[in-house]
Amino acid sequence: MKKETIKRHFRNYKISGRKSTISHAFFASALSIPDAYNDGDINKSLKILGQNPSADLTCAYCDAPANTWDHIFALVENGNFSGNGHQLFNLIPCCNFCNSKKGNLDWKDYLRDYNLDSAERLKRIDRYITTNSNNALDDIKKYCKKEIKELDKIKNQIFELMKAADGIAEVVRKKLKAKMHKSIKADK
Repeated sequence: MKKETIKRHFRNYKISGRKSTISHAFFASALSIPDAYNDGDINKSLKILGQNPSADLTCAYCDAPANTWDHIFALVENGNFSGNGHQLFNLIPCCNFCNSKKGNLDWKDYLRDYNLDSAERLKRIDRYITTNSNNALDDIKKYCKKEIKELDKIKNQIFELMKAADGIAEVVRKKLKAKMHKSIKADK
């Protein structure tokens, strides 16, 4: 690590910069119906990936030891719930490197970008997804229009409050900065 990397910490933090956190809370976490843990389903799915469910799992993307689970599909797209949540089809064993590098990239694009897109790997992951797939977005749009509209309204109100909070925080920083400069001049 270079000393210059500290620069990223020497900047003002914006409360409104956390919109993705709010979107995740309002949509991905709140609306996603997680699958129940079912040992049989998980074992079957892991076998589709070429994994031994009784052994330590490996990253489905690169074969390194897995130490986390990646959401294959983003939970939030364009600030809204994608319909993909904490379901078996959307969770895949992964190493920290791949989880971090993939981010919100499409899983096929990630594999291609890192030359991990062997025909066999693509086939296994695609089969894993399609065997377990259950995207809830169509049902949400069909049966919950009123509730989604209300959630979106509340989310936008929170975003406006976050902007207002940024304004207040800026005033506080300016006052503190002015006070600090007066103290420094008095010490001289």
